[in-house]
Parts: sequence; C-alpha cells; structure tokens
Amino acid sequence: MTTQPATPGVPARWRYGDAWERFPIEPGQVWGVGDSRVAIHDVFDPLPGFMLAADLLYVDPPWNAGNINAFYTKAGLSHIYRRYEHFVAVFFERIREINPRVCYLEMGRQHADWIYSLLPFPHRQRWPVTYYRTQPCWLFRGSLDGPVDHDFTGIDEARIPAIVARLEPAGVIGDLCMGRGLTGLAAYRAGKTFVGTELNARRLACLLAAIAKLGGHVERFS
Repeated sequence: MTTQPATPGVPARWRYGDAWERFPIEPGQVWGVGDSRVAIHDVFDPLPGFMLAADLLYVDPPWNAGNINAFYTKAGLSHIYRRYEHFVAVFFERIREINPRVCYLEMGRQHADWIYSLLPFPHRQRWPVTYYRTQPCWLFRGSLDGPVDHDFTGIDEARIPAIVARLEPAGVIGDLCMGRGLTGLAAYRAGKTFVGTELNARRLACLLAAIAKLGGHVERFS
C-alpha cells in the first residue's frame, strides 16, 4: 500500500488536532462503530471488502490534479504524483465495483461537464451549490431508480450530507474520500451505517473522535 500514518514531520496546520493520537488508525487496520467501518486507503489500491456494502455513495473527490497531489503531500506522501485523468478512470472503476443504487458527487466547475458525463447511471441530476459558502461548485446525483424530488440549489456543501442521509432510503452510506468524515458523521447522526476510506490517517481520525464525542463506542476491528 502507498499510504502511511502521520509522521512528526507533518506541519502543525496539517495535523488536524490530536484526534490521531487518541484514535491512531494505521494502514491495514479497520476501525468503526457498530456495523460501520472505515480504513486508510488509496483509491489506486484494491477496495476493502466492506466498501461493497454501500448502496449509496456520497463523495467529494479531488477536483483537479493540484487537489490530488496536495492531499498526498498533506498525508506525508509528497513524492507521489497522480495525473487527474488516471485518477478519474480509477475512481469511476471503484464506483462501478461498489455498484450503488445512488451516487452523489461534489465537483468544482473546472471538470464538471466531463465528470457529469461519466456518471454510470440512467438517471442523472445536477444542482449549483457552494463550497465554504462562497465558492460555486456542483452537486451531481446518479441513480438506478429515478430522480429525487428535492432541490439542492444554493445549499452549502457542508450541509448536504445530512440532508441526503435523511432524504434517501439507503441502508449503508459510503464515501471513497472521507476527509474529516462529514459523510460518515451525517450517516451516524441519521442512525445509518456508513463505510468509508481516506488517504490521510490524521483526517480520518477526526471522524472517529467526533463520533466518540457524541457517545459512540469507537473500536479497532482488525
């Protein structure tokens, strides 16, 4: 695997507090709460088996090559360079492997039309939303069953996972790029199972710490 746990050389601004010191998740380990599972994972590596349980995906993937390589740098993997076209091909391969009934993607404007055209679903919708309340971006939804009767126009992306977790009848919500765990936390608060992967151990530990703060019994499973 290409992922590594956080190292002492990571700048303070990329350490995301002390969540990792309290929940020191490392590559090859599976942590979670209840039936929910998360792991450190590079999308270019084979999927953990638990990800196949997701019947809905909600993902905020990198929007361009700069994003991708910044995420590797923040994870202590600055020697790795990924082309965006390569990432997109593998990312959609992972979506097809999981085969969810519904998939939401957040995407910046630079590659929006291209990414939207690649959604492997018969029913597709898109809404203009915001990132950090000011930056215009897009929310895409693909579905096997049909459109959703909800207008996300103008909503900030930080609020959307919670709306989706309540709105959609999915049993297991998955995220291939969990970051600090907004999707997982929304699913947990909605009483739903979540599964997810994230490149950066310190960022993923933030989700575990947030769930523990809400009273969840976080544990290492393997």
